[in-house]
Amino acid sequence: MASAELLPEGLVARCLEVLRVLSSSERDLFMLVVEIIHELRDAVKPGDDQVQHSHGNALSVHINKLVDS
Repeated sequence: MASAELLPEGLVARCLEVLRVLSSSERDLFMLVVEIIHELRDAVKPGDDQVQHSHGNALSVHINKLVDS
């Protein structure tokens, strides 16, 4: 995974589902997701706004699906 810049789209939903199962509550899940997003944003190099924006959009879609289920 260290060589891949993006998590394949098909795995994002599965990873979020694993996090949901492992989290003790919905609040705990959201705190964990927010922490991950902050870590990803900190890792993005300045000038990579397009990459950062696409990560955020993909993650938002999957989080909304997870919450709705």
